[in-house]
Amino acid sequence: MHGGGLLAYFGYPQANEDAARRAVQAAMAITCEAVNGIEIRISVHTGIVITDGESAMPDMAGKTSKVAIQLCQSAARNEVTISQDTHGIVSGYFDCISLGVQHLSRLAQPVELFKVLRESGARTRLDAATAQLTPLVGRKSEITQLMRLWAKAVQGKHQIVLIQGEAGLGKSRLLHTLKERLSGQQHAIRELRCFPEFSQSPFHPLIATLEIIFGFAHGDTPEVKSAKLAHYLEAHYPLSVQDAVPLLTNLLSLPLSAPYQSHAGLSPQQQKEQTIAMLLDLLHALAWQQPVLFIAEDLHWIDPSTLELLKLFTERRGQGPVLAVFTARPEFDPPWSESLETTLPLTPLIGDEVAQMITSINQEIPPTILRLIVERADGVPLFAEEIAKLATQEKHASIPPGIPATLHDLLAARMDKLGKAKYTAQLAATIGREFGLDLLRSVSHAPLSRYRIA
Repeated sequence: MHGGGLLAYFGYPQANEDAARRAVQAAMAITCEAVNGIEIRISVHTGIVITDGESAMPDMAGKTSKVAIQLCQSAARNEVTISQDTHGIVSGYFDCISLGVQHLSRLAQPVELFKVLRESGARTRLDAATAQLTPLVGRKSEITQLMRLWAKAVQGKHQIVLIQGEAGLGKSRLLHTLKERLSGQQHAIRELRCFPEFSQSPFHPLIATLEIIFGFAHGDTPEVKSAKLAHYLEAHYPLSVQDAVPLLTNLLSLPLSAPYQSHAGLSPQQQKEQTIAMLLDLLHALAWQQPVLFIAEDLHWIDPSTLELLKLFTERRGQGPVLAVFTARPEFDPPWSESLETTLPLTPLIGDEVAQMITSINQEIPPTILRLIVERADGVPLFAEEIAKLATQEKHASIPPGIPATLHDLLAARMDKLGKAKYTAQLAATIGREFGLDLLRSVSHAPLSRYRIA
C-alpha cells in the first residue's frame, strides 16, 4: 500500500518472460470491475528494481515505483495509462493511443504516456509484430526437411516432428514459414498453443482452439455457444455428432440441449478418456477430407491433460494425411518413444547468417557495429534482431548498453530457473563476456567443485 493506493509488482520474486503483458492485462481486468462511486486509476511502468529478494517492498531504490506512482496521478478515471517503456514491450498485444509527452512533477525527464484501449488478440511475438517480419535466414535445411515430411503426409503417411531449441532461435518463425509454403495447397490447420500461466489448466490449448473453430464471439451466452457448437458438428461431422456434442459441451462447461443427452454414469476419468478418443477421431476424420497440418507449440508449458492427448495421438500413429509439428525448449522430455517422431533440433545461426539478417533490417549499418552485434547475439536470431533495431534507432549508430527491454524478462526468467547456479552466472556476468576459470574461483565463495568447463 502506498498513499491510499496499491503497488503491485509483476515479475517478482520470480521473473516471468511476459510480466509486462500480464500487468497490463490485470490492469484492464480491474477497470472492468469498476462500480459506480468508485474511481479506479491505474498506471503501469516497466523498469529495473534493486532488491534483496526478501523484502516485502521489492523496489529498494524506489525509482521504478516512483515513476509508476507519478503516472497513476495523471491517469483518467477507470482508465489504464502506461509508460513509453511498457508500451515498447506490449504494443503489439494491446491497442493503445498516445497521450503525448508530459512533464510530471518530481520526474526530471518528460515521459510519453499511452492509454490502453483493449487487447489486440495477439498471443505470441509473431502475432504482435506491427512491422514486416525480418526475412528468415539460415534455415533452408530445416524448411526442406519439413516440406519433405509434408509430402509424405499428403501421401497418407502419418508424420510427427518435434522442433526443439532454446528461446529465440526461431521455432515459431519456422512454423510461420511452413504455413506460408502451404498457402497454395488444399489443407486444414489445427493449432494448439501452450502458455506458462495455463500450464495447470486442463485442456486449455484445446479449449482455446475449439472456441475459435466453433466461432464463439465475445458476449455470446452459454446457450448461444452451445448452439454454435452443435451446428458446427452437425455440418462437418454428422456421423459423430451424437457422441461429440455431449462430450464437448461438458469440456467447455456449456449447457446441453435436446435432442442430445449427456453420458450419464461416467466417472470423470472415463469422461476424459472418451473426450480424448473422440477428439482424435474428429482429427482423423478431418484428415480424410483434406491433408491436415497439426501444430502444438511450446510443449514445455503444456498441461498434463493436453499432454495425455498428444501422447495418445503419437502412440496411435493413425493413418491419413497428417503432419504433426510440435515445438518445445530443450527442457521438455517427451513421454513417448523417440522412435515415434522425427526430432529437428534448432541450433544458433552462424556469424554470416546473423550478419545477413541484420543487414536486412538496416543496409546502412556500419561494419564495426555489425560485427559487434554479431558477437553479442551469439547466433540467437531474436537477440540479434532486437539489438539491431535499437542500434538503428540510435542517433550515433551505436549499440545501446545492456539488454533490450523486450528481451530482459525472457533472460531474467531463464536465469531464475538456474537454481543455485544463478549466483555463479551473475558473478560471471560482472566480470565480462570472457574470463578465466581461475579468476571466477578466486572471486567466488562457492566450493571449487561447483565449477567445470562447459
